[in-house]
Amino acid sequence: MTFFSVVAAAFLFLVSSALNAQKVMSSHPPLHTPVFSGETSLPETGCYFVDAQAGDDAGPGTKDKPWRTVQASLRKLEPGDTLVLRGGVYFENVYCAITGTPEKPITVRGYPGETAVLDGGYAEFQNDPANAWVPGEAPGEFVSKNSYRNIRDVLGLFGDSNVGLQTYWHKDYLLTESETTAAGNAVPFYCGPGIFYDKATGKIHVRLAHTHQKRTGFVNYVGETDPRKLPLVIAPFRSVPLFLDQAMHLRLRDLVIRGGGLNTMVMHFAVDVKLDYVTIYGGSYCLRAKNSGPVAISNSALVGQIPPWGYWSDNALQTYDGTYYDPWTQPEEPRAARNVARLPTHALLVTEGAEESDIFALPFNNRWTVTQCEFMDSHDGVYFNGRKMELNHCLMQRVQDDGFYLSSPTPQNIIDETHIYSNCIIGSIAPFGAHLRGATSGQIFVYGNIVDMRPLTQMYRPSEKWPEGRFITHALFTVHGRGKPHGMENIGFYHNTCVFDRGVLAGITWNRTHPDTVREVFNNLFVYLEKLPSVELNQPLDGLVNMDGNLHWAPGNNPASPDEWIASIRDSVASRENVSRWGGALWELHSRYGDPKFRKWSVEKLTGNDYRLESDSPAKTLAVDFPKKAMLRGGVAGPAAGALQGDEQLKVGINRRVTTGDF
Repeated sequence: MTFFSVVAAAFLFLVSSALNAQKVMSSHPPLHTPVFSGETSLPETGCYFVDAQAGDDAGPGTKDKPWRTVQASLRKLEPGDTLVLRGGVYFENVYCAITGTPEKPITVRGYPGETAVLDGGYAEFQNDPANAWVPGEAPGEFVSKNSYRNIRDVLGLFGDSNVGLQTYWHKDYLLTESETTAAGNAVPFYCGPGIFYDKATGKIHVRLAHTHQKRTGFVNYVGETDPRKLPLVIAPFRSVPLFLDQAMHLRLRDLVIRGGGLNTMVMHFAVDVKLDYVTIYGGSYCLRAKNSGPVAISNSALVGQIPPWGYWSDNALQTYDGTYYDPWTQPEEPRAARNVARLPTHALLVTEGAEESDIFALPFNNRWTVTQCEFMDSHDGVYFNGRKMELNHCLMQRVQDDGFYLSSPTPQNIIDETHIYSNCIIGSIAPFGAHLRGATSGQIFVYGNIVDMRPLTQMYRPSEKWPEGRFITHALFTVHGRGKPHGMENIGFYHNTCVFDRGVLAGITWNRTHPDTVREVFNNLFVYLEKLPSVELNQPLDGLVNMDGNLHWAPGNNPASPDEWIASIRDSVASRENVSRWGGALWELHSRYGDPKFRKWSVEKLTGNDYRLESDSPAKTLAVDFPKKAMLRGGVAGPAAGALQGDEQLKVGINRRVTTGDF
């Protein structure tokens, strides 16, 4: 077993142990439990109540005589009012265009000590599951008693734990006993509890069979297999539990939102909206926003549908010919590959280009602050595009592919003065990604982050080639698309502490450049676990890259001559051409190779680590000045290379409850 197999197995064992230690659930222990503010006081005036079980929309909305639905209640609110949702599930698709004022915002919140859930799913699968399903033809298969026509598709969660169900393109994958893949996915395979929507009949099929992966530490599904005995969240594809449509001066607090289809929460042209202690369990997306700002999100969680037994490849596009055929078409020749399950969460937070630009030139997404939030259980994490955008002290974990997508993937190409700093990213194939279709203007700052890529992504499920499956990681920064960039914003990586396995210099943060923009890599700390990066920089780059003040270290695989290794970077073709072609400097003039001397750190363990530096660390005085240093926030840019400058640990997530280095 390789070193990284040991690390992956250890990590999965820790996850499995933690899950088993939690309260026993009918389905699977929750991967995230909603956190609320603990605030107990309510306004004495302008306070109205809603109760999904005991309310009446014709009533006065008092605590004793509450309204019944959120949708009807919103129409009755005025600036300064507070709408309080009593505990329970509100099966609604809430459309919200209400407007407060800057001085008197409107607040929608849960009742202190109770859990209020906005849910876009069908009520019968939660309230009366025993009568919602009938046995199907295959072993373990159940079929909805009712037909649900003209809804395109369905997505789902376990209703007790909010762990995601798989959405299958094809019924034979849902019903097969096999859990291994054949070449090109030509033979169906089961990838965990899930649902299938039959477009011809309108029936929903479900199978909750256990999984049986053999890899040490793998988290299998071992819960209830009869959907009549536990609640399921089943939502139509176009369900949107909360849609803010030019809502203004609005506060959302102490809420749970789930039961979304393509989108769980949408914001279009929202102005001055704040979310605090809001948990969103996503469909294909948790939260998507256009034209909105200012927006503040704090102490909130965006949780996707990717379950612990899922693989990256289960949700990858694998239609045999996606250009010409939809996923259900049967070709005349035997199929080489098909989509398995495409709908489960693609991304958690997406700020994107503006449809309103057909009418209004502005605004774009602007002035967002996202702080002390948690992002998890998704294919991708956060697409953070707009102007004056800030994301800090957040935790991202169990994201399969790209953690933070930096460049604008939309035609408007608006991304400028974006700050992503003092966050922690655990795992993922690529913590930071960008696209060749980005802009050639705008500045993105990535700094003070701790990135630990030792937890490997469950990439490919067991097959003849990989009997135990394939678990991998990638590089710190990857660029999507083929050919040379059409655009790439100015991106700076400063004062980050990065641990990853691939022997790629500086996490390949310097690659795929554009002639009109600048890439900067200053004062980072790079730990290479698997091997020392080879220095093969024999081609000039397509744009200016400045790189200096970095500390490199490969524990257990040190170069025979560290100074010569650094010199090989400095004297490479790419470095010299950076001077002659682009007017930059030679790379790594002041950089060093050596042990950073963390206060406490183990190559094998993910817990009990301390990324602060000992007093004699070579990183302590290694940092160099760089042009944009004064623009960074939070006191990150001090004299030391890496994310931590002094005696304070980096704490992230809701209420900063997670100490980086101890997971």
